[in-house]
Amino acid sequence: MTNDGQSTLPKMTVSMPHEFSPEVGSSALSTWLKDHPGVEIIARDRAGAYASGAREGAPNAQQVADRWHLLRNCSDALQNVVERRYRLVRDIGKSLVDRFVEDGGSDARPEDRAVLPAHSRRQHARHKERRALFDEMVRLAGIGWSQLAIRRELGIDLKTIRKWLKDEQPGTWRRTVFTPNPADIHEDYVRRRWGEGCRNATRL
Repeated sequence: MTNDGQSTLPKMTVSMPHEFSPEVGSSALSTWLKDHPGVEIIARDRAGAYASGAREGAPNAQQVADRWHLLRNCSDALQNVVERRYRLVRDIGKSLVDRFVEDGGSDARPEDRAVLPAHSRRQHARHKERRALFDEMVRLAGIGWSQLAIRRELGIDLKTIRKWLKDEQPGTWRRTVFTPNPADIHEDYVRRRWGEGCRNATRL
């Protein structure tokens, strides 16, 4: 499965891919595998339809998680952690900016003084790009384009399209509802140690 939601079955000996729409489900994958015996390894995401189709069509093949989805899962997990602790991340970032402004960045290396402004610019650019994609997606949906057609046109996966259409926004770090986290009881300690100059994550 590619990162835009399209299923691709490459025949490695001739480098020819065979594509399926994600709506087809496990039956098409199972049928294709039965018609092409000898498959030994199947790299896939963790969707149940692909697992079922692979088991039915090539029961002796070894199924493994493909690299892209492993990295995507790690990325999503990290983003979820940061989103849950957004308040703390935001406040610490603000305190660093305030400190640099107050002392003119005299105690920081030149490369460090550029980190926060550069990060802010990159973040703003990403949000602007995401908003532009969202606006175009809404426009296309409004004139009758199907979700599959929008995916092909904009390169956005179907899950994202459905979520954005449902939420009526592209999504940001800022959430209207903050979910309490058990780590909140340590927030005062982390702030105090950070203020004392501790930057070692293990010690914190």
